Amino acid sequence: VLFYIPVLREIILMMGCREATRSTIVKLALHKTSPCSVAILPGGMYEQICTRHDEERHYVQKRLGFVKLALELGLPMLPMVGFGENQLFTTHYKFGNNFRHWLLSTLSMGAPFITGRFGCTLIPHPTQVTHVYGKAVKVAKTENPTEKQIEEAYGRYVAEVTRLFN
Repeated sequence: VLFYIPVLREIILMMGCREATRSTIVKLALHKTSPCSVAILPGGMYEQICTRHDEERHYVQKRLGFVKLALELGLPMLPMVGFGENQLFTTHYKFGNNFRHWLLSTLSMGAPFITGRFGCTLIPHPTQVTHVYGKAVKVAKTENPTEKQIEEAYGRYVAEVTRLFN
């Protein structure tokens, strides 16, 4: 949605963000002269509205498009967990909870309600953030992966994320 808002789109692009579409990811990952690593946050919009600042949580939705794409391209998945990210902003997860879940299920739109330092939504609280990277989940390039192959690779990915989090 943010890519459809004039000016905001340009700011997001200058920050190095791109739309999480299949075609964009393939172009970035397989660019002939300068291929890029692609970071996908599998918590998605559900994580946006359910994250709590008073509890360390990590979400991995069972949306398997990123796993299928990794198999089709033969690219490894590198699990990562960010500790302290939940504390960057105060999450008002109880405020308008039913409405925010309705927005998510009806319009596929996440609507987090957060405040940061001085009550501002743009200034995070001073917090130590630590990113922990796991072992790469390697996959064999598979032109048309089966559901079983996708589930197996996803299971290995979730197991590594769980190991990191624990």
